[in-house]
Amino acid sequence: MRIRGALVSAAILACVLTVSASTARAQDGFQSGSFQGTKPPHLKCDHWHNGEDTNLPDLYDKVVLLEFFSAQDEAQGYYDRYMGEYKKLHDELGDDGLVIIMITPERSSAPRAKIDAWVKKHDLKFLVGIDAKGEPTGQAYKIKGVPTTYLIDVTGKVVWEGHGIIRTLEKWRPQILDKKILEVPVLPAREFPSSFGEIESFIKVRRWNQAIERIEKLLKGASDEDKAFGEKLLADIDSVAGPRLLAKIEKLEGQENYDRAKSMLDAMKKDWKGLATGEAAEEKLKAYKKDKKIKALLKASKYFNEAEDAERVEEWKKAGGLYMKAYKAAKDYDLGARAKARADAMIAKLTEGK
Repeated sequence: MRIRGALVSAAILACVLTVSASTARAQDGFQSGSFQGTKPPHLKCDHWHNGEDTNLPDLYDKVVLLEFFSAQDEAQGYYDRYMGEYKKLHDELGDDGLVIIMITPERSSAPRAKIDAWVKKHDLKFLVGIDAKGEPTGQAYKIKGVPTTYLIDVTGKVVWEGHGIIRTLEKWRPQILDKKILEVPVLPAREFPSSFGEIESFIKVRRWNQAIERIEKLLKGASDEDKAFGEKLLADIDSVAGPRLLAKIEKLEGQENYDRAKSMLDAMKKDWKGLATGEAAEEKLKAYKKDKKIKALLKASKYFNEAEDAERVEEWKKAGGLYMKAYKAAKDYDLGARAKARADAMIAKLTEGK
């Protein structure tokens, strides 16, 4: 499955959630993998409820409540007691930028059918992922027990980790809502026709690519009224969400992370085809091919991003090698200097205790 990098990346709201890293900390007695103050590992799930393949870097400008859980019988008492709080949190803050993701492995004691029934039983509307074969996500996070929860801020870094944040929700709610960090435009208000119900749900959570895809599909053979509504909606998405996405690409370029910028542009060129945003993405991609510096940084940033992934799961040797590749590919640029510093740090990790 393809991760749509631009899919959930723009937050078109007057208030976007943030978390105060200065007051957040790990819960006492926390035993699973700690990623406090860093970006946690990627998610590798075989199946998703209530959404398509999703990963943390896709969730730009969002606060993520990531929880590992079990659908086994012995865990049901906890969720029967607290699931209403998760749903309430989703209903209250989902439109303001909070994303709830729950991950579980598929095991003999909790097969896919049982997990599906569990999601249906609780009538869950947020993302629920089933870990891939071999439980790579659970292993990357070194899960020692459930529920294990990570609260991730708008910069993608873990600011709280523990076992069951929902039980102390009132303590953390003020920090989740502590300030506005963006003042951004909102799509013009409108009443959606019933035929646009699914599209409206995608727009509410800023899943622009899916919204565009469904609008274009609906326009084929639509009534004149629906066609006029759909075309105006496409134009509004293009003029409001499109510039936000392009601004994020410029931010990535400023960080010399052309690998992720290109991934977003590739998705936008395909999914926003025929719109001004898609044309802008195509022009940027053409410019990338002609620029010697960008070519070097594309290669280097790919190594750098892979190195960060390896570092998150404490594969110091692999990370060090990839950082050195990034350094060699971009030694004349800032990214090269950062890569060299990280490579040296990985060497220090490998020699600790020797």
